[in-house]
Amino acid sequence: MEELSADWNHLRETAKSKQIRLLQANKAVEFVNSVDEIVHWLKEADEVLRNDDLGKDVESVIVLLKKHATVETELCQKETHLEDLKKTSAKFEQENHFAHSVMSKKVQEAMEMLEKLQSQAIALKENLEDSRVYHSYVKDIHDALLWIKEKIALVSLSDFGKSLVEVQSMMKRHQLLEVDVANNNSSTKSLIEKGEQLVRSNHQQSPEIEKLVEELVRRRNELRDAASLRKLRLDDAVQSQQFFIQCHEINSWIIEKDLLVSQKIHIDNDFIQSLLKRIEGLETELVTHKVQVQGLQEEADLFVKRGHFESAEITQQMEAITTAFDDLLSKVKSQKEALVVKRRLYQFFRDSEEMEDWINSQLTVASSEDYGKDLDDVDRLIHNFGKRTIFWAIIIFSKSSRKNVFNLRKYVPLLFYVPIHYLVI
Repeated sequence: MEELSADWNHLRETAKSKQIRLLQANKAVEFVNSVDEIVHWLKEADEVLRNDDLGKDVESVIVLLKKHATVETELCQKETHLEDLKKTSAKFEQENHFAHSVMSKKVQEAMEMLEKLQSQAIALKENLEDSRVYHSYVKDIHDALLWIKEKIALVSLSDFGKSLVEVQSMMKRHQLLEVDVANNNSSTKSLIEKGEQLVRSNHQQSPEIEKLVEELVRRRNELRDAASLRKLRLDDAVQSQQFFIQCHEINSWIIEKDLLVSQKIHIDNDFIQSLLKRIEGLETELVTHKVQVQGLQEEADLFVKRGHFESAEITQQMEAITTAFDDLLSKVKSQKEALVVKRRLYQFFRDSEEMEDWINSQLTVASSEDYGKDLDDVDRLIHNFGKRTIFWAIIIFSKSSRKNVFNLRKYVPLLFYVPIHYLVI
């Protein structure tokens, strides 16, 4: 009985030990399965984190960052799970679990893998953030370059208007554009400074960023220079259009006065006197306008000297005005000389007609057959028609006529040089 009792006790202890070992084995299996599941997920995560895709634009980088955030969240969850498993492993060791060394090793390996993945996740996140910054910066740079190129196209136009109104309208639009450029300079400056900072921080895309910054600076300077040049050209265009307006006014005045001096001259005292007064008034106007023409010539010379873009047109108009003004001066001089000759002719003809009328009246008296009725009457007739009348009248007429003809003779050659339309009698 004692032997049987001992065997029974041994069996019971063996069964109990077996039960404990089976329970420990079950827990060990569950533990190992949990660790293996985590390890399996970590391996998948490792493949995800090893992906070198950092996106092609801002939108794709944002999508990758969202996926990465999900991986980071799951890594935190796995870390918590592994910490729990690590505590369980320590408990197994305290319970003297038969497989505690194996389970502790598997947990430790999983923890090391997790720490490695966490380091990879941090590095990948930094790379993705750098990529987001880079693509965002590139987008901003491209937008700025596109805006600058559009403005360069506007300020590079070769059209400066065909009238003063058009030029002034273009000037107003250019002033608004200059305001836009000035307002945009601050954002452009910020982009340049940001790019330089990224280069100094050794960003992964530093070479590309440096090239973009250089292009932005070059385009900004190009826009600034082109805008300044167009401003100068528009200023020149305003001045040249004002110059052309003055030329047009002078030319219109010359044409108007040319019609005046081109009139036919008739031997009519009132007409000649009136025309002479207008010619004398025109001479006064010519003195004033000559100063204006000289001023325009000086202004034209300055335009040509500084290389005005309309120098050829300015020179052509100035030459035409100078020629027309000189022609007008010559016509005025010729007509005045012709008018003086006509006035002297008219005076001569009038004096001749008066003398002829007087002679005819005296001949009528001298032809009278009244010889007196007595001695006193005869003496009276002799006295009236003696030396102091007919004789002296003839002498005076002869001298006056010779003097008028002599004075007129020096103007006769001019009649052959005066334009034919001036000589209508």
